[in-house]
Amino acid sequence: RKKKKMFFVVFLLFSSFINVLSHSRSCPNGNASCINPELDENNFAKYKPPPTVTPPPRACPYFSLTGLASGHGQYPLLGPYERTKTDNAKKPVYKQMNGPNYLFALNPSLWVIGKTVGEDSGGIVVWDGAEDPQEIKAAWQALDHGKWSFASDLALSCYDFYFELQESILANKEKKKKAEKPALSKERQIEVKSCKRFTITGLFLGESNFERIGEFEYQPDIKHTLCNVWKQVEGSNYFFCIWKDDKLGWLVGERPGADDAGLVVWDPALNPGDIKSTWMVFNSTQWVDRT
Repeated sequence: RKKKKMFFVVFLLFSSFINVLSHSRSCPNGNASCINPELDENNFAKYKPPPTVTPPPRACPYFSLTGLASGHGQYPLLGPYERTKTDNAKKPVYKQMNGPNYLFALNPSLWVIGKTVGEDSGGIVVWDGAEDPQEIKAAWQALDHGKWSFASDLALSCYDFYFELQESILANKEKKKKAEKPALSKERQIEVKSCKRFTITGLFLGESNFERIGEFEYQPDIKHTLCNVWKQVEGSNYFFCIWKDDKLGWLVGERPGADDAGLVVWDPALNPGDIKSTWMVFNSTQWVDRT
């Protein structure tokens, strides 16, 4: 038994010696692949954490261009602009919402406002390598009666939503009115801003959603995220707005803010009296236009 034990001990020592010898030969200088054969110099990089990538800034959806006097040669180029689905010089193109002009990058260093995208025939320019108009820091230049000059008052304001742009436009109009006319009384200002009462007509007795038309009254105590709320004088319906799929819509329904109404009109107006688009009525199966 002693001989067997001695033989077993000698065998273990010999095996350990052989393993150490082979390990030292296959892994000189403590190479990392001796610990994990997969981590050699060729594929070690894939185990490193991925580099942090900063996403590019999102292009401004809407902006308003202001700052030129009404008598300036490029005054018609001012106003609201909307991001289009096209690019030029790998930068976004914007279309004037109340005119025929565009804001675009002619080359990587020059932004131009003119009637034709890609042509150097604009009336307002700025030398700036910004990727988006909202990042422009350089001074704008404008052509006035055949002479180029810096337009230090020219300003570009970015807006994420169309109704924010509309609010800004209306606010500027109100400032001009206040500067030109004496201030209205407090109650009169509320009437102009909120439209205390209005009437919806056009449906006949027996038609779907006939019960939703009639006279509506402004509800100052009901606060809504986007717009004011009006309640049907003789009924349980409300007139309110919602923001859906990048559009502002006015609805008549029983719950302010819900999109399960029976009357709807998609229009960017911020007050009922300014609505110009065609109304739609749900006739139990589908939405139909009602002019």
